[in-house]
Amino acid sequence: MCTTLFELYQAILADLSSQSDILDCLESLPTEPFAPLLEQISVKADCHPDKFARATSVALLLRGLGKHYTGEDFSLPTSERERGALEKFRAANEHCAKVNDLLRRRRSGPLGTDLFDSATDVVFGEARRFIASTLWWVDDDGWGRDDVPLLDVAASLAVGPGSSLGAEGTSFLHKVVGSELTCTSEALYRMYASFVNHAPCMFDEDGNVRSTPSPISTWSLTEKIRKQIHGNRLVKASRLAYVPKSWKISRTVCTEPSVNMMFQLALGNTVVSFLRSAGLNLETQQVKNGRLARRGSEDGSLVTLDLSSASDTVSIELCRTLLPSDWFNWLMLTRSPAVSIDGTDMELEMISSMGNGYTFPLESLIFLSLVYGVYRYLDIPFKLRVPTDMQNVAVYGDDIIVVPEAVSLLCLVLNESGFVVNRDKSCLSGSFRESCGAFYYAGYDCRPVKVISLSTPQDRYSVLNRLLRWISRNEFSHLRRTSRLLLRGTARIYVPPYEGDKAGIHVPIRHACTRRAGKTLSDKLGCDPRTHVYERFEPVRKMFQVFRFVKTETGEWIQSQAYQALNPEGLFLSILHGCVSGAGVTLRSNGDTRYEKRWAVATGWCIPSGGLLRASHTSDSDGGRGSYSSWERAVTETLG
Repeated sequence: MCTTLFELYQAILADLSSQSDILDCLESLPTEPFAPLLEQISVKADCHPDKFARATSVALLLRGLGKHYTGEDFSLPTSERERGALEKFRAANEHCAKVNDLLRRRRSGPLGTDLFDSATDVVFGEARRFIASTLWWVDDDGWGRDDVPLLDVAASLAVGPGSSLGAEGTSFLHKVVGSELTCTSEALYRMYASFVNHAPCMFDEDGNVRSTPSPISTWSLTEKIRKQIHGNRLVKASRLAYVPKSWKISRTVCTEPSVNMMFQLALGNTVVSFLRSAGLNLETQQVKNGRLARRGSEDGSLVTLDLSSASDTVSIELCRTLLPSDWFNWLMLTRSPAVSIDGTDMELEMISSMGNGYTFPLESLIFLSLVYGVYRYLDIPFKLRVPTDMQNVAVYGDDIIVVPEAVSLLCLVLNESGFVVNRDKSCLSGSFRESCGAFYYAGYDCRPVKVISLSTPQDRYSVLNRLLRWISRNEFSHLRRTSRLLLRGTARIYVPPYEGDKAGIHVPIRHACTRRAGKTLSDKLGCDPRTHVYERFEPVRKMFQVFRFVKTETGEWIQSQAYQALNPEGLFLSILHGCVSGAGVTLRSNGDTRYEKRWAVATGWCIPSGGLLRASHTSDSDGGRGSYSSWERAVTETLG
């Protein structure tokens, strides 16, 4: 039986009210989870200080229940959500057109123009200097350069996990070997053809293994064969698509031409490596932002800023103003100049959008450079390449953390750069901070539980596991009604707490053994008594079979190698890239993942061999809020 969001909301309210009077600290608490009403839930101003942090956590939980929910029992119709996303995208593009016009007039106007505040000019200058120094590299002859390192770009050519125009699938094998290549200019394809000539060749054109190395690269010969079979196609624009975001609006994503996307990812990866050298590691920065947000909530030394539609408001002329000319030219060459919306092309005034391979690294670089310029103008030390606890700046996309003294000027510079500060999500005063999914009030972890769907057992397992961790952090003893609701008509599959949230119900070993879920193997197999066998749900991978077995006229089964017969170099190249595993290629799931129940063995129920229990269960070691012992009590009280 499918659980609705209305039922979940009522069950959580009943469980919380039966244990505490914390709900009395909230105002505008609706009786039904209608999304606009949920967003109005807040903590009363006269709430006792000792309860304020906990009440804030409860308010965020209830407000967030429907924020990202996309079930049909709660959300607006898909057509309305997509229409809202399209209007927002068009508005962002029109906004970029105005910013482009303003920046062009500023660049071509007389000195002393009043189009910008004088401080903004200084900040822009410092930002340009920061970007030039960040993208600075030394060639083999010892010369310093700020142009694009083409060898690094060639080595970073890659395909993304999503769709590309003209590609019959999302894997490397489908995009590079088995489909037509699409691009926005012939020059870009010629550049691609010259870049892929970098690896030794294994096969000749007849599919026979070469006895001696070939000067032609594996990728180059792959491309030669692919082009003969599938050909190329020039396109004028990317294609606008939609993905779920929240109950009221979808998110726009542009599906890029395949060759453009490979270069975009290569440029983006190159920027990521330069940022890492400068002290900003985008691979680990989310965790650092969370730690800094907690520090800011405790002592007020840092504030968090969030921008509206940041990815769609990086204008062309802003990039021309801040970036070295060679980098700007490469970004322009590899971007899609227009986007196709229902068959009609719209010229893009933004440098890139969601779906472009360099959007996120580029915006991170630009925002970091603007913060640097503001710090230089205000004579504030720029502490980035120091231990996290000593940093006074952090950037991860449009999640920005700075010192309070820089907020006023930074907001002015961002506004004149064409960005809009989201005042509702920015935390500029008080004791609450939010950044990269971390929520803190005076150091208290207020992270809510995001509910996207309740339609499958795996969805409900995930929600229940995260709610159990939430009550252990917020000192509630149980969620009995909520658990009964989520597990209604669903098998109770108990798994160790280090398993994924969708594998089953996370329980401690004592509860598992009581319910015969973690039966020991020592009696039957004579192995370590700490070894347990249990059932879990695992996602079933969608596979495209590269190697198939076919029956011959004589009745024999032989292995058919379809892709190798057509493009042997392409198959070998796909294997080198890790695309082919076993006999096929794993296909990307489009949200319709199927799960199967399978047996698994744990050599340690709570601490698996070779790993540690997830941090969310072990934040304290003294049995306090968020500790493993508090989580264990919450699970036992909830599940009985």
